[in-house]
Amino acid sequence: MATAKHLSSFHWTAHLSVIDWAILLSVMTVVMTLAIFSGRLTKSVADFLAANRCAGRYLLTVADGAAGLGAITIMASFEKFYESGFGGAWWGSMMAPMLMVLSLSGWVIYRFRATRAMTMAEFFEMRYGRRFRIFAGFTAFFSGVLNYGIFPAVTARFLIYYTGIPVYLWEIGGPGGYEVDLTLGAIMALMLGLSAWAAMGGGQVTIMLTDWVQGQFMIVVFLIVLVTLLLTFSWSEIIATLTAHSEPGKSLLNPLDQGDLPDFSPGFFLMQAFILVYGYRAWQGTQGYNAAAKSPHEAKMAGILNTWRMGVMYMLVLLMPVCVFVMLHDPQYLGIAQATAETLDPLGNPFLQDRLRVPVAMSHALPIGISGLFAAAMITAAFSTDNTYLHSWGSIFMQDVVLPLKKKRITPKQHMRGLRLAIVGVTVFVWLFSMTFPLRDHLFMFQSITGAIFVGGAGSAIIGGLYWRQATPAGAFAGMISGSVLAVTGLFVRNVFWDKIIERRVDSGWPQWVMNLPDAFPLNGLEMSFYTALIAASTFVFVSLVTKPLAGGSLDDILNHGDEEHGSAPAADKALTPQRWRRLRWIGISDQFSKTDVFIYFFKIAWTLLWFTAFVVGTAYGTLSKNGIPEHWWPRWWAFQISVYIIVGIGTAVWFFVGGLGDVRRLIYTLSMYQRNENDDGQRSELDVFTSRR
Repeated sequence: MATAKHLSSFHWTAHLSVIDWAILLSVMTVVMTLAIFSGRLTKSVADFLAANRCAGRYLLTVADGAAGLGAITIMASFEKFYESGFGGAWWGSMMAPMLMVLSLSGWVIYRFRATRAMTMAEFFEMRYGRRFRIFAGFTAFFSGVLNYGIFPAVTARFLIYYTGIPVYLWEIGGPGGYEVDLTLGAIMALMLGLSAWAAMGGGQVTIMLTDWVQGQFMIVVFLIVLVTLLLTFSWSEIIATLTAHSEPGKSLLNPLDQGDLPDFSPGFFLMQAFILVYGYRAWQGTQGYNAAAKSPHEAKMAGILNTWRMGVMYMLVLLMPVCVFVMLHDPQYLGIAQATAETLDPLGNPFLQDRLRVPVAMSHALPIGISGLFAAAMITAAFSTDNTYLHSWGSIFMQDVVLPLKKKRITPKQHMRGLRLAIVGVTVFVWLFSMTFPLRDHLFMFQSITGAIFVGGAGSAIIGGLYWRQATPAGAFAGMISGSVLAVTGLFVRNVFWDKIIERRVDSGWPQWVMNLPDAFPLNGLEMSFYTALIAASTFVFVSLVTKPLAGGSLDDILNHGDEEHGSAPAADKALTPQRWRRLRWIGISDQFSKTDVFIYFFKIAWTLLWFTAFVVGTAYGTLSKNGIPEHWWPRWWAFQISVYIIVGIGTAVWFFVGGLGDVRRLIYTLSMYQRNENDDGQRSELDVFTSRR
């Protein structure tokens, strides 16, 4: 028998005020209004998939950054920094030079944009043939929807426990049966429905314009929240609490004393650095942005500019869990700690409790108005990710799985209908997945291993395909298959089968090796992703060396294809400036750089080297010197770093807002005036792919 009931112990009493709700609803009204307006600009498949490749650097930087920094990424960072404290931010600095080289060189994104492919799998067809495109497209789709499948539930639970929405459960089968969270399902349906509606209405044009507005709003709100927290909690209070509760090997201030952290140790960041380089731009959750730049140079500059914007976001997600740690461990905040425990304890699942701890506690710390602004920023972050991911996975399924299987070209009307139906299908799937999947891992770990289903093998296929002439279809297949199989096996063994094996081994008759298994799976999600990438890359290289490349699949022809117009918007891909930077080519500066671009380029280098030099010197001195770095030095360092990022963040918000307005105006003008080419839709026959599939 199925009955509905309300669990009063789950009823969070700290509701938002009327003012906070008004702020939240007003922001979402503005976003929905913009979605309606921007949908009128979409008039072709190329508009829907890639905004007809008309986006400028500032529009790309802010919009793509908003799509990438969803509510789930913020929540995952809350988990990480609540456990590792300020010390966790130190080890992230080791990736600074890698990020600098990747962005300044245009690693992957420049060459991919030069191919003029609308999806990564479309490039795979150029390089490895149609069969690999279909296989890679399905693998990217499968990996993507699994990875995205938990996003709606994470966002909905944030909204429920932050705002105070009552939780109702539907008990199926009487006491002890299966319980369905009706509140969770309803909120997910509402948010997914709005996101799908926006994505289906105007495709990438709507997504990019709404994400730009939301991205600008988010950076302003995060700055306000950051300053509010520093005014609410004194610095001496924060440091005293972190010092009092730091254990040997698990310091919350000293990064050189964190070797015993179970998941977020220095080794975590080393593996993350490798995966960053290997899988850079491989993840297709924002594939529309990868193809939307009006030229390869604009795509490269957008990657360079994104570093400054993300700095403010990074400091916010670092400081919020630190302040929550203070609230839950300082005796003067005992009431907040008890109220937080009363809300989280009935949940049972320790990973779910970790995930919601920061939002639940922060609902007490932020004043009226600021609390509403933060809720609106989190919801817009979720909305920007939802509409982008629904669009991406729906487009990939249609473009790289369905269309390559068809023998004849379909009409633009059929094409658009198929894209929208694919988005609906993804929406329904992720709603069902979020309602039923038993997540037993940190968010970062789950994202790592589900992403590795595609990225584990695709990283080598992308890098090899863009930079190595010897890459072969057989090598690409071998790398992708090995990576996918390892990642899927690790995902289900860790999250589904391992606990069942441990529970049942109490029965007699199990082999001794089963009895000796540890209670917890020995590898976390990031470790499985790391080893998957190593094995897949090695397999790709070995098989490519002993097999032949695709006949006629010339890398030079594929990259030079980007110089042809093929129906793109004006000023598409050609350098328009004279050869004036010849002496600087060795560091990645080309003839397409203006004087402003060169200034930004060198400022980026100086900014990165400043923080990386501090990391190297501090790590070396603290490790090699007899007495190490004095403990009182670390609070001063974190205070200095936060202050610098606040100042830079304010300047960045103004700079990117002005630049973004210009890009938005040019995008609207171009799409309003430009005559579309209906054949520019990503459908490629044998003859379409550079004359008989070179």
